[in-house]
Amino acid sequence: MCQLDVYLPEDVYCASGRTIELYNRQICLQAEQYHVKWDCRVGKALKRKFSVTGTDALLGDYSLTFEIYDDRLVCLCRKEAVLHIVKNTIVRKYSILPIGDSLTNNKLWEPEVMGLSHGKISFVGTRGPYFAADSQGSKWSCCHEGRSGASARWYTDDSLYTFETRYVGNPEVDGTGNPFFDPVKKQFSYSYYIRTQGKYLNDMPDCLLIYLGTNGIALDNEKNAGCIKLLVDNFRAEEPNMPVYVVNTLYRGNQDGIGTQQDSDGYASQAGLFKYEEDKKVMNLQIMLSDMLHGCNNLYFIPVAATHDSEYNFGAVETPVNPRAVQKEYLPVEGVHPQAQGYYQMADCIWSVLAGTLD
Repeated sequence: MCQLDVYLPEDVYCASGRTIELYNRQICLQAEQYHVKWDCRVGKALKRKFSVTGTDALLGDYSLTFEIYDDRLVCLCRKEAVLHIVKNTIVRKYSILPIGDSLTNNKLWEPEVMGLSHGKISFVGTRGPYFAADSQGSKWSCCHEGRSGASARWYTDDSLYTFETRYVGNPEVDGTGNPFFDPVKKQFSYSYYIRTQGKYLNDMPDCLLIYLGTNGIALDNEKNAGCIKLLVDNFRAEEPNMPVYVVNTLYRGNQDGIGTQQDSDGYASQAGLFKYEEDKKVMNLQIMLSDMLHGCNNLYFIPVAATHDSEYNFGAVETPVNPRAVQKEYLPVEGVHPQAQGYYQMADCIWSVLAGTLD
């Protein structure tokens, strides 16, 4: 029997007016070899996913189960979650400090979240500002701490960043260093960051959002996950109650996207990568982070890995099926950084978790 790789987030949030989808193959890597059963009082169990659209009439919590069956109708695996359908508004304004890699560095999910929140959410940091329109055409200014190519370990160490310059922080330093690294304590320190950079931020942060893991990902994610946990632990030692959000990094695109990508936005693709192994890395990282951070006070996972459509969000370029053919097929642009629709779908997930856990 094939060993199943399965991870279903314990809590799934869907804000009213948003549609959240959980993709079978991203919940169980072997889903297409078996039969998938979703069970919930709301939503739709479709061929390749579970899809739910939040409405004010459906506000509340629902039991959501995911099961895998073989051809003999024997249940091989059962996972349970709570689906929270929540209001699409929050009462007060919140400033969020996002720490990340190229998936955070001037990416469209930031203005989209601001738009979905009607301006109640803002993003702060020493990098930016990123002036961009959301999907409705409204323009927002976002800052962040996203650095293309950065791993979680980059933020735990005394690191340098020279990929590009989008620094708008303390003018007494040039912005190439790690602004969180305390040279005295020799570790990641939020208090050091606030002490040296706080007055240059648009607002003081109310929440920390960590969107890391793509760089440094491996089949054995002990070091990668350990560095993310170290960021959380050091932050918690100085800020015991501030909300922390950990984004589960997204799955790569399909094999065509992985094969097409050569070098993009700080991530260097290498020969020999294949989809299943890359998926195993993401699956293992989710499971390890869930175990490492279980029970951490006021910490919430944002399950982008499960809710982002890795099959269709990496673009569609019309391409001849072979060099001499007149027939065409659609190939992704790449396999790591989605197109606009992917970042918008990320924003639906991020906003839903924020709307359900803030206030």
